[in-house]
Amino acid sequence: MKSPKNQCKCLNCNELSVPNYRSGERQRFCPKADCQKARKRASQKAWLAKPENQNYFREADHATRVRQWQKEHPGYWKNSTRSQRRTLQDACPKQPIAPQGLSLPLRPVPYKTSAPCLPLCLSDSSRCGAAVPYKTTSL
Repeated sequence: MKSPKNQCKCLNCNELSVPNYRSGERQRFCPKADCQKARKRASQKAWLAKPENQNYFREADHATRVRQWQKEHPGYWKNSTRSQRRTLQDACPKQPIAPQGLSLPLRPVPYKTSAPCLPLCLSDSSRCGAAVPYKTTSL
């Protein structure tokens, strides 16, 4: 266990914890979620207590600055990850899938071909149009 000189007492839960090596002597809260929320509250309260910050969100010039930024970035809130997850179309397989139990060599369907494509039924030799794979025919 670390020696007590390397530990600091959390201002929120009053427990000893090892501070982050980057912050050193400045760390006053432990890394627990509740203590980090308390640290954020204390930091915001101290920031708002300063005279120059008391009306920061209320002054007219700040409101016009924010409105101007919103006009310049109209779709900012619409470009969230939630809207990016929505898909307009399901992904299609690149190669047709053969029915189970049937082992035919499948070739990729040609893209933008000039030859007409006729469906080839995999269950029997007639052309029923029920199967996914296509066979290109030349005229």
